[in-house]
Amino acid sequence: MSKKNKPQPEVKPGPRFKYAVPAVILAAVLLVFAGTGFVLKVAENNGSWAVASHQAVEEEFSHPSLKRLREREKLEDLKSGRSQLETIVALRGWTRRQWEPGSKFRYPPWDALEILDLARKGNRGFCAQYGVVFAQAAMSLGLHARYIDIVGHFVTEVWSDELGKWIVMDPYVDLHYERDGVPLNARELCEVHWSGEEDEVFKVGSDWKKERAEKKDLGLYRKYALYLRGNQLANPVTVERGGRQEKLVKSPDITRYPLIGGGAGEVAYVHTIVSFNDAFAKEKFAAWPVLDDTRVYDRPVNQAVINIAGADPDGTVRIALVAEGAPDLEGFFFRFNDGPWTKAPARLMGRLEPGFNVLSARVRTRAGWTGPESSVTLLYKPRWFSLGKSY
Repeated sequence: MSKKNKPQPEVKPGPRFKYAVPAVILAAVLLVFAGTGFVLKVAENNGSWAVASHQAVEEEFSHPSLKRLREREKLEDLKSGRSQLETIVALRGWTRRQWEPGSKFRYPPWDALEILDLARKGNRGFCAQYGVVFAQAAMSLGLHARYIDIVGHFVTEVWSDELGKWIVMDPYVDLHYERDGVPLNARELCEVHWSGEEDEVFKVGSDWKKERAEKKDLGLYRKYALYLRGNQLANPVTVERGGRQEKLVKSPDITRYPLIGGGAGEVAYVHTIVSFNDAFAKEKFAAWPVLDDTRVYDRPVNQAVINIAGADPDGTVRIALVAEGAPDLEGFFFRFNDGPWTKAPARLMGRLEPGFNVLSARVRTRAGWTGPESSVTLLYKPRWFSLGKSY
């Protein structure tokens, strides 16, 4: 065999050549990265939109009857110097002290002023009347409140901005329920009942004394249902008696109101009520629609939604603040990183700092409440040098 046709050994790249190409590519990538500025959203705990299969209807906080109730009963005094939760509990205690319940009485319209006037003249009332007075007293102070049916009982839930959820209040017995120091709502109490964890729950009076809850207390919450309409001042309750429906409206003649107890005839109350298909619950209110959409119950209010409307490579960020479920909106509070909360317009611009930036916002209502905190975390990486001339 001649040298000409002799197979030549394979030439393999040396160690330096082997790593040269990846190194060049990496260097190019780093060069581009160093010369590029960008803003990236990396986390958010933003406000929620109340979009569900069924929508709740609330009373307008500006309703004249709510204003009269607040002024006549001096309810602002119960708010003075108290936190939101302390105000709610003080309102509950005030409600319970207004009259002693009775089993025979004329069932008045769902109007706190009328209920109070009649009760102080001896008409009395029971859990529903306490619930209505308490809820409308809360509304008069700009607090969101709604009605809940449980087994043979009627309670009220109030939105807590401090906790970012609804919490149940029972003005008829003047208490609420807590687990680990946190007030619970009807769904949570329903789950506690079915999980057999009653010994973890305490009932709390308006004097803030705590007592361990009993099984019979939480047994009432084995089923719960939500009233979708809470605007009974603007749209009075409908009653059905004698085969005919009519609005239960305020009247100077108390005998026009249905008589409860003492062998009185049956009266039906027409409401829009829903219950929920919770996996943990073994019973439900079959008489009412059973919903799978838990957002109907969880519906948040007083939400600040932070929208990043745009960001530039130089770190300039444009922000649009939107309020959701805040009909009593006065404005917004805004905070940048660990700075102070300051009043802010709905549209604002600012310059980010290199690294992570936390933008926080809350709504402020005309009644003086601040909603739950919403936040968005942005990563800003500035240009370390310019890749070319700017003209």
